[in-house]
Amino acid sequence: MNLQAVEMKAFVPARDLAVSKAFYEALGFLVPWFDDDLAYVRHDETAFFLQRFYLPEHAGNFMMHLLVEDADAWHVHVLASGVVERFGVRLGAPADRPWRIRDFTLTDPTGVLWRIGHNLPLPMPPPPRLNYLAPVLHVADLRSAVACYRDRLGFDVEFVHAGFYASVMRDGCRIHLHAAAPTAAEAKPSATRTPVGEASIDVCIGTADAGALAACFTSTGATISLPLRSMPYGDEFQVRDPDGHVLAFVGHAADERQPVVQQSDIPHEPPLAFEHRSLPGCVFRDVNLRAARFDDVSLVAASFANVSFAGATFRDVDFSGAAIADANVDGMTIDGVAIADLLRARNP
Repeated sequence: MNLQAVEMKAFVPARDLAVSKAFYEALGFLVPWFDDDLAYVRHDETAFFLQRFYLPEHAGNFMMHLLVEDADAWHVHVLASGVVERFGVRLGAPADRPWRIRDFTLTDPTGVLWRIGHNLPLPMPPPPRLNYLAPVLHVADLRSAVACYRDRLGFDVEFVHAGFYASVMRDGCRIHLHAAAPTAAEAKPSATRTPVGEASIDVCIGTADAGALAACFTSTGATISLPLRSMPYGDEFQVRDPDGHVLAFVGHAADERQPVVQQSDIPHEPPLAFEHRSLPGCVFRDVNLRAARFDDVSLVAASFANVSFAGATFRDVDFSGAAIADANVDGMTIDGVAIADLLRARNP
């Protein structure tokens, strides 16, 4: 028994078969065959019968759906065909529908409603979330390394695996310890791995209060390899573990200093681009921002001193509470910026 389906066609009502036939031909449909009561209408691989039959209730509730590859192109095509003016039919604008189709509506001369549209792509699922990042430090003796991180630095032991691998954790920060032969680089004396003027840092950890943490580590007997110091990016100190690994602990200073951008920090080429950034309270001092681009950036309470904005472009930038002093703004372009905020910034 062969139950294979070949095609399905609808019988579309036509109050005036000749007028409806002309309407569909004007839209680019082909009519390979017709007689006084019926017409075979097709477009590409789709087809239907146009029937000389009309009941207002039936025609007013009759709907056809044409799935296409580009609904917007079809909408342009319908407008260019002139059928709206020629046949007095109604044409809607394309729109994205909740059922994930972009379509528009078109009535034929009988009142049949067509929905012409294309499928919208399914939304991409968010990428899988990363839970944590843990540096893996090679250690000579796992037991003594774990003891140092637990007893001296206040880490909890998350796990120890097979006697050669362990994880220690504090406040969501993890460090993995691997008892293994040192690499060639690690086997060298630490002095040979040390950049000019600074110790080689293996792990950098942020903290809310570097001073209090340094005092805590000093009281537990941890090896402080670099005493607490104040830097432009905050207060920091460094600790060395039994295997020579250097852990840098960095936190904001008590005065809640904000990042400072200076000319020496910025390469001259290519022009800078700040996009989708939040830089509240940032300090720009002695900086050449020529031709820089700021797009969707918060500069609330930011400070600019001796800065060149020549040729720079600002789009959707929040200057609320900002202060601008001694700035070159020749050729600066702004879009979506509150002028009142900008004027207050230049005349605080």
